[in-house]
Amino acid sequence: MTERVSYLRCSAPKCDNALSGQKTKFCSLACSKKVSSIRRSKECKGVYAPLDWAGGPRGMMSESSVKKDESFVGGNDRFSIDDYGIDPEIFAIAEANHEKYVQDRSEHEAKVVIDGLIIFQEEYNKHHKTSYATEKYYKRKEEKDFMIKNRAMQRLYYAKTKEKTNTKTRKVRSERS
Repeated sequence: MTERVSYLRCSAPKCDNALSGQKTKFCSLACSKKVSSIRRSKECKGVYAPLDWAGGPRGMMSESSVKKDESFVGGNDRFSIDDYGIDPEIFAIAEANHEKYVQDRSEHEAKVVIDGLIIFQEEYNKHHKTSYATEKYYKRKEEKDFMIKNRAMQRLYYAKTKEKTNTKTRKVRSERS
């Protein structure tokens, strides 16, 4: 029997290296990466196989090399394809429409948020004894009172530890110089 024991050899195609140590499938990390990248590449390209042409979506664009004709456009890593010329006037109109769309969208989102807050306040007022505005007033008052108390506590602490802190500061400064 001269049969080769396959489970003691690397599983990568065109690699006959023996497995060493605790390795069970590939002889090295390089073989493992090679096999997984080849398999992944075949999976990705297999999607376009029924269309009778090689490559991905870029193959549908033109016969020219799209990668060669790309040029950098803006600050967020976008690229523009120079295969098709665009009239500057049409581009300006499209850009203005986009600006208007962005502005309209942000205004609409702000309106939706405000409308939602108004609906929330109405429902809150229906189901609670105190109104939403009253609760907000007391909450703000509590926060203000807390800030005033906190400042007073900080002043008292500083007054108590002033001499000790100044002594430490002088000591550190004298050590530095």
